[in-house]
Amino acid sequence: MRASDTPGEMEVGLLTGEIARELRVLAEDMEELQTTLSDLFRGMTPGDDLVVRAQALDRAFQSLNQLSRALEGVASVSDPSWTVPLGPILQPISLRALALRLAGQTPVDTHSCDLELL
Repeated sequence: MRASDTPGEMEVGLLTGEIARELRVLAEDMEELQTTLSDLFRGMTPGDDLVVRAQALDRAFQSLNQLSRALEGVASVSDPSWTVPLGPILQPISLRALALRLAGQTPVDTHSCDLELL
């Protein structure tokens, strides 16, 4: 996303709310992945490495959920006068749909079109 595609500034509360929403979607995706992988894990020979991998996946899921909640907290207490420039924040983001959602320019339900062929 080019900086010229974004509005100049955004309220901190709105931006952190959008980031929290993105993290929540990732956590939900990860939870679905855990369900899928658990079926695969059941067919494997149990071992320490398998347990460590399953625990790491669960820890990542929990962390995404908790980070989402923390950012929702920031969003809820942020003063509307607190703003940040979006250009430097969104410029390094290479997923266009994600950058547009964070800027509040695209509906939240566009996650299904995030697949970008490289």
